[in-house]
Amino acid sequence: MNWLRQWACVGLLIVPWPALAADSLQAYVDEDDLDEGGLGADLDMAPQVALAAAFTMKGSVETPQPRVYLGDLASCSGSPRICAEAYAIDLGASPEPGHSIVWHSDKLAALLAKEWPGALLKLHGAKLIKVSSTSVLLDEGRLLAAVKSHFEPTDSAEARVQVQVEHVALLAPVKVHAGELLFDFPEWPEERLKQPGHRVVSVTQRMTVICRSKTAAPGEGGQSFVVNAQFRVKERHWIAARSLAKGTLLQASDLNYDWVPADRIAAHYADTAEELVAHRLRHDVATQAPVLATDVETPRLLKRGQMATLQLQNRGLNVSSQVRILADASAGQQVEAVYPSTKKKLRVRAIDSHTVQLAF
Repeated sequence: MNWLRQWACVGLLIVPWPALAADSLQAYVDEDDLDEGGLGADLDMAPQVALAAAFTMKGSVETPQPRVYLGDLASCSGSPRICAEAYAIDLGASPEPGHSIVWHSDKLAALLAKEWPGALLKLHGAKLIKVSSTSVLLDEGRLLAAVKSHFEPTDSAEARVQVQVEHVALLAPVKVHAGELLFDFPEWPEERLKQPGHRVVSVTQRMTVICRSKTAAPGEGGQSFVVNAQFRVKERHWIAARSLAKGTLLQASDLNYDWVPADRIAAHYADTAEELVAHRLRHDVATQAPVLATDVETPRLLKRGQMATLQLQNRGLNVSSQVRILADASAGQQVEAVYPSTKKKLRVRAIDSHTVQLAF
């Protein structure tokens, strides 16, 4: 141990070791030898060599990242620890595409001096460093996909009206950050769909969109631009599940409840399936076409001229007689009938294909 102390002292007195500070020398000594009166005490008394690093500033920088780091602006030599930590210093957000920011070397020197007040730091190279962002032109197809994702809601059983994005157009070319992007859109103006007096079929909306890099910090900056978007209004209605022929007596399995483009004509859409089921089609209906209330008719239970049984019920007394029906009738419909023998007319309600009741 004594010979090691002697050589260490000789090295400190004779050989300049700028890169070998006390803590570096201790790394080569076994911790058991660093007793209270051993080599550790001698090293604490030895001259301490300051950490040193040199930074070479670049004249201009183009970065694809949403943040600017000191390592983007300068190269470092000297202390590995200082260089590694310096490269990771966050200098803030990158400029928006089409813009630039300028860093002065004096500002960077002050920042480095604050980080390592006892270190020997030197700055070389450019005095002003111009920073710009790598950018690409925003593709309208990419924008359309983002608009669709935002404005076209997921299917909801309660919704009756929704909008479908048909087209978007940029008013001017837009440069954006390369990589994944996030888009912020204004809220959809639902009042546009509630204009009185006519059916809204399509809506053209000019809106301001904010675009930012996906890796940007939350709420940080963003680039804004204006787009025109064309929306098509869709409504949910009962449609034919398959091709249906004229005269078909509709069943629930013949119908689907799905989205169809809104029509400028205020068509008589059925509000419930009950308005269509057990009704007969007046004409053919193609697959996926809306089935309107005006497309069906109630099946005729009674035909004009046929005989039917008139049932009279009063206080437990049941009386029946035959009457001739004077008009076609559906279930529950009231029509005129006549007694064949007396020619007396009366008003009856259709119960089924053979029975009527007196309508009061």
